[in-house]
Amino acid sequence: MARLHYEHGLTHQQIADLVGVSRVKVTRLLAEARRTGVVEIRVHSDEPLFTELELELATHVGLDRVLLAPSSADEDAQLDALGAVGARSLRSLLVPDATVAVGLSASVAAMARHLRGLERPDTRFVPATGTWLPDDGAPQHDDVAQALARAVGARSSTLPAPVLTATEEAASHYLQEPAVRDALARARRADVAVVGIGGVTSGSSLLLDTSLPPDTVEQLIAAGAVGGIVASFHDDRGQPIATDLARRIVGLTVEQLHAIPVRLGVAGGPAKRAAVAGALRGRHLTALVTDHDTARWLLGHLDRISPAG
Repeated sequence: MARLHYEHGLTHQQIADLVGVSRVKVTRLLAEARRTGVVEIRVHSDEPLFTELELELATHVGLDRVLLAPSSADEDAQLDALGAVGARSLRSLLVPDATVAVGLSASVAAMARHLRGLERPDTRFVPATGTWLPDDGAPQHDDVAQALARAVGARSSTLPAPVLTATEEAASHYLQEPAVRDALARARRADVAVVGIGGVTSGSSLLLDTSLPPDTVEQLIAAGAVGGIVASFHDDRGQPIATDLARRIVGLTVEQLHAIPVRLGVAGGPAKRAAVAGALRGRHLTALVTDHDTARWLLGHLDRISPAG
């Protein structure tokens, strides 16, 4: 069907009549072909989609750069749009011999398929947190750094530890392992960090959905959590939530994230808005990729913020 439409120019209805299926099914299958990479559409232009709004939001929240994707009520379509725009932003940030620290995030993982065609063998991608998640049958994102590296022909490092351990003692044990210690040292010295921003509702955070029982999530929310970045939860002012959960994390702390000069956050959709706002108030980011409607929401809900340090 993809060849009939993209190579031979048949309409959705013509394909439906030819193949003997409904036009709705043709539309769905063609959308799936684009989502899975069977079909790739490349626009040879770096012109931003929403220039005025991007500049307005960047100035208002003190960021070096904002790039916006179209908003969509379809979660898969929204994720793909964020991945496409996130990939465009990352392309502009890859200076020669760059080291990129990568957060465990579905939004960041979605960037990989949109980086194809870019060759950066001098770049190294390193995980910013442990990478193991429980195998619950859902798609795993435990190789985000490797996926980005493969897309551009770059090098990658592994961080052989879970993002969240069962106990504080277990986290301490992993942090003493040479391979884990060396991987985190590379992440701390990164030139660029690319991280997702998780929410506190179902479906808005890999860590929350795969690793945290409901009572722990309720405790976080009761403590004021609105979202998380590098697996650390923060309140609406961007301040870390002090619980024993933070001491069970294997990964960069928010303070260590701040030492990385370029910090790109990728997140969008209504469930992430409070989390993004908190990350901006905490000045955790220097650049942001989000969607158009979230940008409008942020402008209406955030006071002016001084630039991130």
